Amino acid sequence: MKLVFIAHPVRGDVAGNLEKVAQIVRKASLYYSEVTPIAPYYLYCNALDDNNGHEREFGMIQSRFVLTKCDELWLCGDRISKGMKEEIKTAKEYNIPIINMIKTENK
Repeated sequence: MKLVFIAHPVRGDVAGNLEKVAQIVRKASLYYSEVTPIAPYYLYCNALDDNNGHEREFGMIQSRFVLTKCDELWLCGDRISKGMKEEIKTAKEYNIPIINMIKTENK
C-alpha cells in the first residue's frame, strides 16, 4: 500500500477548501484500495491559527515533514497554490513522484 499526500489549496475559502479536501480523502480511500491518503494540513488548519503567520508556518513545516515520508504527492483542486508549490519543491527534493490530479479530480 502507498502512502499518498493530498495537496490542495486552502487559503481563501478555508472552510470550503477543507471540505473539498475531506471529500478527496474520502473518495481516494473508497476508490483506490492501494493507497492511504493523508492531508496533515487538514489537522493543522483545525488545530492552529491560519491567520497567525508563525502558527501557519509551523503547520506548513510539520506538514512538509509528513510529506517526506510519503510515496506520492497528489496535486488536487483547481490551481497550484503557494503552499502547494512548497510541497512540490519538497517532493522533488526527496524524489517523491508527483501526480497531477487537478484536471481529473471532478470527473
